[in-house]
Amino acid sequence: MSEDTMQPLEEGELPQDQRVILFHGFTREELMLLINLLNSHPQVPRDIIMATTTETSLQWKVADLIKELAREHEYFKNRQ
Repeated sequence: MSEDTMQPLEEGELPQDQRVILFHGFTREELMLLINLLNSHPQVPRDIIMATTTETSLQWKVADLIKELAREHEYFKNRQ
């Protein structure tokens, strides 16, 4: 989903079992290094959402952002 179509969600259940890592302020190279390190470590769970902040997401409540990230994650997981 693009930033233009992202809207904060209505009040609702926050997915408690969803793990999210939100990156902010990293260069692209640093971000790729961190993601590769996390993905290659055998003790890191596979179903973690990793996302970076955007100008839009920085304006959102954390709960709304996690719900939207979980929705997007599920959408892309089901497309495979």
